[in-house]
Amino acid sequence: MFEKKILVLSVDRDNDLGVKAGIQGPLIGEKSILNAAMELGIADPTESDTNVLFRAINVFRKLKNEGTPCEVVAITGDADVGVKSDIVLSDQLDRVLKKIKSKGVILVTDGKEDENILPTLQSKIPIISIDRIVIQQSESIEETYFILHRYIKEIMEDRKLAGLVLGAPGLTFLLFGAAFLLGKPQIGWFGFLFVLGIYLFFKGFGIDNFLRKEFSPRRVGFVFYLLAILLGIVGVWQSYYYLLQYPTWQSIPLVIATILSRIELIYVAFAIAMFGRFLEAYSTNKKEVMSTLALTFFTAVLSFILYQSANFILGSISLQLLMIYLVIAGGLTLLFMRLTGKLRVKITPEAYS
Repeated sequence: MFEKKILVLSVDRDNDLGVKAGIQGPLIGEKSILNAAMELGIADPTESDTNVLFRAINVFRKLKNEGTPCEVVAITGDADVGVKSDIVLSDQLDRVLKKIKSKGVILVTDGKEDENILPTLQSKIPIISIDRIVIQQSESIEETYFILHRYIKEIMEDRKLAGLVLGAPGLTFLLFGAAFLLGKPQIGWFGFLFVLGIYLFFKGFGIDNFLRKEFSPRRVGFVFYLLAILLGIVGVWQSYYYLLQYPTWQSIPLVIATILSRIELIYVAFAIAMFGRFLEAYSTNKKEVMSTLALTFFTAVLSFILYQSANFILGSISLQLLMIYLVIAGGLTLLFMRLTGKLRVKITPEAYS
């Protein structure tokens, strides 16, 4: 009856032996592994797997000299590291165990990468020991690499985290690049602080969650919201341009009135956004139709009053004309309230039916 042996196992998960030296596993016996180590060392003198093969032979000889029944084996995976390489390693290990009756394995590796095969090994044969060989570049460097690799992978898979770690710096770099291209690098710092401020403001008040919910492409009002944002951006830039006309700020009311009378696009953006919200409420939740319609109307009326009041302060219209506008706004408001009172009676029962 044959005595079971201890396997001294070398694992090449990414198949450097096959790719660089043209040798495929499994390899059984000291002679075949020694030849493979020499071929791999000649093909790539910097390859750490060469040292793993020599270390496996070293452990095998020590056990053999002590009179322990043992055999040295090397298995190779695939260049496509992951599921595919682990399947190849598992298949080669099965072939080895059919040829050699073994009671356990001593795993010889050069770091964390090859140790990912541990679950497969443990399901087939007991692991007696793990002999990790540390090459001169230092174990801490390799472990740091794998930690960084794991965190980078997690960041790439998490959209929210990727937006923070990659998206915000990426946008900042774009702003700096555009600033240098325009020959005004100081604008880059303004852009950086602006992006940082917007991010902190949105996060602090939960605006990012609101925007993610409200501005979904699946929603009816998405097109209106998008158009409103674009018009709003142009309107803000327009107001900034007019703000530059008053560097001394000697008359703040005059400055405010000038800005309010020159940002028609912002008024239009508000109106479009509210109309989109009204259409969305009408198509999805009739309970909110009246409140949304009222908010849309009062936003439009308030914008109209602000616009005309600013024109009056600037002297563009007379007091009489302003009063006429206010009377018209008040009349439309009363008419709207009267009509919505009748509509509420018709819509509300449908919403609850």
